[in-house]
Amino acid sequence: MKILALHSSSFALKVARFLDKPLVIAQTEKFPNQEIKVILNENYNNETVFILSCFSRSLNERLIELFLLIDTVKQMSPRNIILVMPYLYYARQDHAYSNKESLALRSIATILCSLGVTKIISMDIHSKTALNFFQIPTIILDPSLLFCLKIQANQPNLQDIIVVAPDEGSKSRAIELSKQLLTSYAIISKQRNSPRNVEILNIKGKVTNKICYLVDDIVDTASTLVAATKFLLSQGAKEVRACITHAIFSEDAIDKINKSSLKSLITTNSIEVDLAIKCKKINIIDIAKVFADEIKLLDS
Repeated sequence: MKILALHSSSFALKVARFLDKPLVIAQTEKFPNQEIKVILNENYNNETVFILSCFSRSLNERLIELFLLIDTVKQMSPRNIILVMPYLYYARQDHAYSNKESLALRSIATILCSLGVTKIISMDIHSKTALNFFQIPTIILDPSLLFCLKIQANQPNLQDIIVVAPDEGSKSRAIELSKQLLTSYAIISKQRNSPRNVEILNIKGKVTNKICYLVDDIVDTASTLVAATKFLLSQGAKEVRACITHAIFSEDAIDKINKSSLKSLITTNSIEVDLAIKCKKINIIDIAKVFADEIKLLDS
């Protein structure tokens, strides 16, 4: 087993530490015209290579680096190339509204498969239909048990809790977490007028005098999170908290959360949350061991 990454993220370092394996960082060079070159100093012939790829603000550049890295490893005839990507890049672009629009996730899946990736490990992808684009095995880890344990540790009276999906897309997440907590769930209907503007229409389920836990896969600009919080409180909720797997925090998301009535946000380190120090509401669950355990299973 070899553990390889393009950059030294805290997530990658922790995974390697749990596996008691060295983390090999690939060398990258950039030409004056911004073209990228990837260089490896080890031989991966007949090895199972786990490539750890974590989200970066330079997302598109990281993707090109990743493609070059996979192709370089492939030239050495490894036994397997397993891509470990906690947050699946472009996961929300899993459908097109017409044949005149790009379908980014399909394109990325096609490239990864053609380059020689034999398996992908990720967590809580935006939609299960996205898996149809990958012609290789995919393992999608579920964070609901981690959220459940954290909620149980913080909330002594679970009967006061209701799990809320902020839209139909998160209904399955709400159902699964509510099963773990042995509580009920509700579903919000929303309308997105623009990437930054969300209108809440109604809700299925009663939240009066309840502690609401919103559950979702991604918090990006936090528009949905803030709008849902305000709406739930207007419906008589005692307080609103959230469990969201991937914390992108684009633009002024942290400021929105700070100014909102949201009590707390439980998230993971699938994306490094550098801005969390500016928001005391954020509680981060370390998922490195979960991924390390999955890698051990695959290597056994």
